[in-house]
Amino acid sequence: MMPPPGYMKVGTAPISVTDIRLAKQEVDILDAAPEGSKPLGEIYVVRCHQNQFEDEPTEEMVQDDLLIEALAKGANAVTDITISKRGDARWNCWYLLEGKAQGFVLPK
Repeated sequence: MMPPPGYMKVGTAPISVTDIRLAKQEVDILDAAPEGSKPLGEIYVVRCHQNQFEDEPTEEMVQDDLLIEALAKGANAVTDITISKRGDARWNCWYLLEGKAQGFVLPK
């Protein structure tokens, strides 16, 4: 999958601590979607490790990015989180960390 322009976060670029806290409070990570939940589709984020002299992005950062993106799309739960690493010189990155999950709205 190719990240849309302006969509990729570079390195360990900070995210708002407030956004992370809110996303962790509002979005549950589940093994499977419960019956009656409304699927919202795939949530996708990517981080680029661009500078070999800076700290590398971590899987925890990508998971936080996924929760923030899920919340922004209206989800209050995610399942099937996968994080993968691949080289991609086309984006001027040593490698990309891609995160994917399925977003859901849980019944109230």
